[in-house]
Amino acid sequence: MSQPSNPSRYSLPSRYARFLRQWLCTPLVLGLSLGIVPTLPSAGQGADRCSIQPSPEATAPLAQAAALSQQALTLSQAGCYQQALPLAERALQIHEQQLGPQHPDVATSLNNLALLYKAQGLYSQAEPLHQRALTIREQQLGPQHPLVATSLNNLASLYKDQGLYSQAEPLYQRALTILEQQLGP
Repeated sequence: MSQPSNPSRYSLPSRYARFLRQWLCTPLVLGLSLGIVPTLPSAGQGADRCSIQPSPEATAPLAQAAALSQQALTLSQAGCYQQALPLAERALQIHEQQLGPQHPDVATSLNNLALLYKAQGLYSQAEPLHQRALTIREQQLGPQHPLVATSLNNLASLYKDQGLYSQAEPLYQRALTILEQQLGP
């Protein structure tokens, strides 16, 4: 097996891990919580031919959900939480209708909505959404997936903001362990 022609290309995961560890103890902003995820390449661009693609009927509503999520993110970043809430709620509703209640994209929408509630200090409304997002991600992606670490981090941040440090710490520790295992020390 030959050596890679571009060795720096293979050091990206460790740089990514350092970046995530640096920011792990701060809440991830709505966009970094992976609410807007990049799309997979089309079949002609080398995509896995066995990947699951949404049906053509679902594409329009899913595009609408993505647009709503992006608008909610923009409004949230501007501090317009009340205007962002109905958009995030509608994106969640579309994801649940089109993909089912246990889909990882539903978890992302739940997470985004929870972050909006948290930003307004509505912790009791944010907590069950974060918990449900965590449960979906653990069940659908596995307990060691980096998105599980994101959900753990966001729930821990919610607890930290409420002064519930004994509840936050083990979640932060588990998130860090997952990221170190998946992305390297």
